Amino acid sequence: ALLAPSYLAEFPEYEPERIVGALRSLGFRYVIEVARGADRVAAAYEQLLRRDPEGSWVATACPAVVERIRKYHPDLVPRLAPIVSPMIAAAIEVRNIYGDDVRCVFIGPCIAKKIEARDPLLPPAVQEALTFSELRRIFAQHSLDPSGAVPSDFDPPHAGTGRAFPLIGGLLISAGLQSDPLDGRFIVATGRRETEEVLSDMERDGVRPRLVEVLMCHGCHEGPGMSRTDSSHRRRANICARVPRTSPAVAPECTVEELSRVFTPVDRRLAEPSEEDIRNVLARTNKFSVEDELNCGACGYPTCRAK
Repeated sequence: ALLAPSYLAEFPEYEPERIVGALRSLGFRYVIEVARGADRVAAAYEQLLRRDPEGSWVATACPAVVERIRKYHPDLVPRLAPIVSPMIAAAIEVRNIYGDDVRCVFIGPCIAKKIEARDPLLPPAVQEALTFSELRRIFAQHSLDPSGAVPSDFDPPHAGTGRAFPLIGGLLISAGLQSDPLDGRFIVATGRRETEEVLSDMERDGVRPRLVEVLMCHGCHEGPGMSRTDSSHRRRANICARVPRTSPAVAPECTVEELSRVFTPVDRRLAEPSEEDIRNVLARTNKFSVEDELNCGACGYPTCRAK
């Protein structure tokens, strides 16, 4: 079991050792913190930026952002940092330690991980990806209450500051790249709207930061695979409480080459309709003038014209 660090926000009612014990009761032989993979990924990003002082990169830890760029901003694909996500990094290290016959199951807050686990451009390191909501259903199906599970520790390799990855700016924290708020070398964008604004601006060469950390959610602890309804502040606090101030005594020595990957564009953009086409469609929805375009957003699009 590869357990994403957002589990601290999903299961605050249980001690971490109880969650590990519950996973062992389900039949998992090893339970590993994906935050260890985040430690390795952070080290690779630090090296990438050091090697390429003039480069401008988009972080690739969020698979939803990666898919959006591949499909709707294909011109930015060359700027995707050529580094795997913490999930893949953790799975690769687990297989190096415990053998290639180990079957890895990721458990976290993200539904886009299901696509990433089957990405043909990646090694088949992860066999399945589950959400926390699905894990809770599995616990219920087995009548398993984690509060009564035998406490157990995570298996090695152990995690360090990578536990901060679910937080907004977590990559910068883990890689030691935190900068002055007035320093424009690093940009953090979260949520669909803010992410789209930054990507569109980069496409127009409006901004060229050293690194853009983008998350389609407002932090991984806000992922759609979560079942908690706690406030964002409370979820963040539950994670922060377990983030060490320094990395483990033996920090992961990791190079970009060890965790490298490639990306290819999959252009899904539609041809821009003519003004006449737009007016005809608007007329079919009883919008004959600008005044008729209410732009209420109820359809899911920001304006009638956008729809």
